[in-house]
Amino acid sequence: MRLMSFVASLAFAFPALGADISTQPFQSGDGAIIRVSGQFDAGDDKKLTRALLDTHGEQVVVFESPGGSLLAGLAMGRAIRIQGAHTAVDDGAACASACGLAWLGGVRRLMGHSAKVGFHAAYYVDDQGRAIETGQGNALIGAYLNQLGLSEKAVLYITQAAPAEMTWLNFDDADDLGIPVRPLGGAAPTPAAAPSAPPQASPPREAPKAVWRIKGNVSGGYMNVRSGPGTMHGVLFTVPAGARGVQVDGCQPADPGGGTYDWCRIVWQGQAGWVSSNGLEQ
Repeated sequence: MRLMSFVASLAFAFPALGADISTQPFQSGDGAIIRVSGQFDAGDDKKLTRALLDTHGEQVVVFESPGGSLLAGLAMGRAIRIQGAHTAVDDGAACASACGLAWLGGVRRLMGHSAKVGFHAAYYVDDQGRAIETGQGNALIGAYLNQLGLSEKAVLYITQAAPAEMTWLNFDDADDLGIPVRPLGGAAPTPAAAPSAPPQASPPREAPKAVWRIKGNVSGGYMNVRSGPGTMHGVLFTVPAGARGVQVDGCQPADPGGGTYDWCRIVWQGQAGWVSSNGLEQ
């Protein structure tokens, strides 16, 4: 088999249908959710790249796909990493094969507790319709995972399943392999309806401007203060557990996928940002 025809056949045995890619803004207007569903085909990586370039602020690429073109999946993951976007798989959804590889490209990877992210070895389909594992395809996967900073142990884990099998990632395995994965808090992200006017942040609900404090039992001994209302936004700084003198300026619902609790804008020691109301007390 010639090299070009071999490379073109690295499609994980799915017919050429193409993925559906749609974009919806956050309710705050600062960022967007990009949903990718269906089987990957050649050129889908270019569609995703256009969607990433056409949106601004923080971006979350939400996947639900059985996979498809290996090369498209790897290119999607690279585009996501270059753009600095996050990736997620909703509760009850599955992202397997080439989709799992694309999901790994997220700067922050999120996964619902009942979500399924799966991997297997690369293969091509020969003239008799047989799935043949390929070292060249696995080498492409290994090079990509190396670019993402993952370990050799992670590479072996991701490519260990035979073509007809699947290794489903769980949080314990991810931690052991050094693959940072965070649970997707609350319900699956629900995009806001497309606005008829340029999106603007909703004004925070008024909260008593009193001296609050960070709860003493917050996870990890500190509270992340983010650039927007939800876990999808970047961390600006941290406040230690039990810290007092936290001024709350107002609270509002989280952006889609950012958690089930309201988020409050705080000022602490001259620094401002957003924290989950679940970590605050008076």
